Amino acid sequence: SPLLPFFFQISICLSASLLLLSQVTNTGRKGHKTTIPLINVFLFSDAKCVFPFFYKGSLYFDCTLHDSHYYWCSLTTHFVNRWKYCRNTDYAKCALPFVFRGKEYKSCTKEGSILGKYWCSITPNHDQDRAWRYC
Repeated sequence: SPLLPFFFQISICLSASLLLLSQVTNTGRKGHKTTIPLINVFLFSDAKCVFPFFYKGSLYFDCTLHDSHYYWCSLTTHFVNRWKYCRNTDYAKCALPFVFRGKEYKSCTKEGSILGKYWCSITPNHDQDRAWRYC
């Protein structure tokens, strides 16, 4: 078929372009270098963050700066190179109600805040997970 070589050429060009975009080396805050599949930025920008997620042996309940200069999240429970940069709508939400020091809270509280700012737990049990955010 005369069209076959044309489609084959498009495929080769597309593959080469994706290869060029596929990886970038990122130096994190502590100087550790990590290879990031850059194409993920384009493919997964509308996907939903999965919280909590495991990355390099740690459990994350919200977007993180680990190995990056920008907040990001995993798109799977156990990180396997599917991730995206966090937008304002991606960060973990308050888990209402939540338990703090054995008491149930149905809204943000200043209780226990050293700075006197309102905060909330991002999991149902702060006493267990200690994951929180400012309101």
